[in-house]
Amino acid sequence: MNFHFGSHRFEYARYVQSLLYDYFHKQFRFADSGNGTLRLKIESRAIYHYFEEYLIFDPAVKHFTVKLKSLDLPRPFLRGFLRGYIDTDGSILRDKRCNSLIVMFFTTSEVMAQQIERILGALHIEITTWCLRRTRYKPLYYIRVRVRAVKAFLHLVHPFKMRYLPARAHMRT
Repeated sequence: MNFHFGSHRFEYARYVQSLLYDYFHKQFRFADSGNGTLRLKIESRAIYHYFEEYLIFDPAVKHFTVKLKSLDLPRPFLRGFLRGYIDTDGSILRDKRCNSLIVMFFTTSEVMAQQIERILGALHIEITTWCLRRTRYKPLYYIRVRVRAVKAFLHLVHPFKMRYLPARAHMRT
């Protein structure tokens, strides 16, 4: 089982390594993929089957969009899924024009966009969605947490990216 990260994301890769160790009680090793990326690696059928139970993914294609097999999953799993998704394919940034935080998810998968919408709806997080379609490009789906729901989202999910916000900025939204 491999988890790939850009080499500039070493701090985040260390964080994921600690989460995996805390959950599985097994040490994932770092490896250099040789193309400017880091890889967390473990050879464990049990861990592979754990992820296979919940996720649809193609282990041969590292840029394949992961999808959930079902939305009928425990709330802690869904929160953790959202945390990982916002930390890898999302943004948390400050809008200086209105001094508020913007929380957004991005995906080229319509299925994944629909799944994130449904999860956030089930967690009572208000969102706005739209799709950007351009010639010769895959559609890009945007899921934005409404400004009035940002504080609740951050409190519920606790994304790693909160560490990069100015002190207590997430509390002022």
